Amino acid sequence: MNSTGQRLAEVALLRRLYEIFRFPEAPLIAEIYGGNWLSDVANSLPVLGIDYPDSWNAIQESIVGAKQPNDQISILESLIIEYSRLFINSYQGILVSPYGSAYLAGADQVALQVTEWYRRAGVALPPDYPYPPDYLPVELEFLAHLTQLIPEVGTGEAASDLRLVKEEFCRNHFCLWIPSFVWKVVAMSKEPLYVLAAQVLQNFIPYFQARQRI
Repeated sequence: MNSTGQRLAEVALLRRLYEIFRFPEAPLIAEIYGGNWLSDVANSLPVLGIDYPDSWNAIQESIVGAKQPNDQISILESLIIEYSRLFINSYQGILVSPYGSAYLAGADQVALQVTEWYRRAGVALPPDYPYPPDYLPVELEFLAHLTQLIPEVGTGEAASDLRLVKEEFCRNHFCLWIPSFVWKVVAMSKEPLYVLAAQVLQNFIPYFQARQRI
């Protein structure tokens, strides 16, 4: 597969993961149970040489069995409850923090460093954005943005600078905390969809590490 195909597959997979790890809303459920979400993931994994997760078949079966609108409403409600329990608050507190600073030393410095990588790539969060810069969906969208932008700026210094930002971001931050996050999701989630997304994200890490060495 040529580099263009890999880039498109990488962007598609990053954005599909970004959708899952945001607070669930009705359009996402329509994408998942209409088949588009799963087919995009299925098409991207082999292009990138990423293994299918262990939970793949279970998710396929649950999607096939949820075709009626009432089923999808019920699923949305279940995902909202589970998302809130895992990533926002439960009686035990936040079970799985979706913020990189929760897994790396020096929380304040982590957020500042992430913000600096964003700045170097020409990215800034809105002043009223409700989440810290190290929120997982923001980081996934940032990686998708870089992957799409790098070839668009050509082959000169600007492209080299963006590749360096992506390399540093992956090596020194993203790839360091994601395995701990994934382990917690797989251990604590009651929803197969979150387990699937976490396992796909985990299988993505070796791809990132290999690509940054090229």
